[in-house]
Amino acid sequence: IFQTQQANYLQNAGCYPSFDFGYSEGNAQRSCPWRGTSRRGIACPLNATPYCGSGKSSQQVWEEFLQCFTPAVKEVVEFAKSIPGFQSLCQQDQVMLLKAGTFQVLMVRFSTLFSPKEKKVTFLSGETYSLGSLRSMGMGSLLDAMFEFSEKLSSLGLDAQEMALFMAVVLVSADRSGISNVDAVEILQET
Repeated sequence: IFQTQQANYLQNAGCYPSFDFGYSEGNAQRSCPWRGTSRRGIACPLNATPYCGSGKSSQQVWEEFLQCFTPAVKEVVEFAKSIPGFQSLCQQDQVMLLKAGTFQVLMVRFSTLFSPKEKKVTFLSGETYSLGSLRSMGMGSLLDAMFEFSEKLSSLGLDAQEMALFMAVVLVSADRSGISNVDAVEILQET
């Protein structure tokens, strides 16, 4: 499933990704909120067009970029629901786990789009960008951290099923703040 979903990121370059869970959205130009250079851009694998044109306000650009994450976040929610026992947790604990773990799960998923050895990342459009060109967009430290994480995760040599289990462990972590029934979350994490 994980490899299929990764392929979906690249196959659906003209629209939002169509996930196995049936969620899809229409076309929209994706862009970025960052300023500072003549070409604004965002270094995120969900962004099909990492360079955005002029003429848009920062608010418009930011809203367009945020729309890129909607399907990915919904996919994490659906993934969580598919974890045996997750839905048996109280709703508050489900929400707290999702709030705390969604970004981390997305980073695990995005790590497969990074090529640490080549210092390149593949965007939703299927285009590959070098670390140097992405740094010019003002995302150096974040990208460096993402590349480092990708390299470490890649060194584990996890297959798709192991990656899914890893994401489940990341998501279902009993040490998250705001968990009301820590014992139930710990039991779920151990199963």
